[in-house]
Amino acid sequence: ESIRKDADTYYAIAYSKLCQRDYIGAIEDYTKAIEIYPEFVKALVMRGFAKEALEDYVGVIEDYNKVIEIFPKYADVYYKLGNVKYALGNYTNAIEDYNKAIEFDDPQDEEIHDNYYFKRGLAKYNLGDYIGTIEDYNKAIEYDPEEEVNYYNRGLAKFNIDDYKGAIEDYNKVIELNPHFTEAYSSRGLTKFNLDNYIGAIEDYDKAIEFDPQIEDNYYNRGLAKFNIDDYKG
Repeated sequence: ESIRKDADTYYAIAYSKLCQRDYIGAIEDYTKAIEIYPEFVKALVMRGFAKEALEDYVGVIEDYNKVIEIFPKYADVYYKLGNVKYALGNYTNAIEDYNKAIEFDDPQDEEIHDNYYFKRGLAKYNLGDYIGTIEDYNKAIEYDPEEEVNYYNRGLAKFNIDDYKGAIEDYNKVIELNPHFTEAYSSRGLTKFNLDNYIGAIEDYDKAIEFDPQIEDNYYNRGLAKFNIDDYKG
């Protein structure tokens, strides 16, 4: 019991340093806690968090893998592992970790499940698996129907399989939830352009430019739409 108290003391000191963004100092004290109590899961998780702040991704993966050795069904650590691998561009392995997170997580925890499907959908999108992306965002929307980014990302995936009508429906929902979501206007404009709805595209690019006049592509794409209706001056 006294050994565990010593470990807890180092953990508390480390956490204080972590809150002050002294990540190196925090890692040193988490390491001392782990040396005293090697199966100190909270210390391993928090040391991984501190290492991630320092972009020591190899160290993060080592810590999280150690946690999984101790608790093989720790859903949130699989999710954290997936996020690290995603950040490294290792989307295939990230998906494997997100699969485990979803498998082991409490199905009643809707907020966390939304995050798991959200990130797995992003990983699939980056691999060009647009059908898989849509399926994951369907689930994310089921858990959180008020999160506009879920609809936006699903819309992007639908655009990539030429489901322009479905993409526009999703972008409409984004704008309904957040009328100032600039990218939704840009993406809807591009989709309307592909459907030869040049007037609608121009209107959407007008809104996108109104909200963010710094994005050059919106002016270029609006110009293309105007060209297609013979508005050469515009």
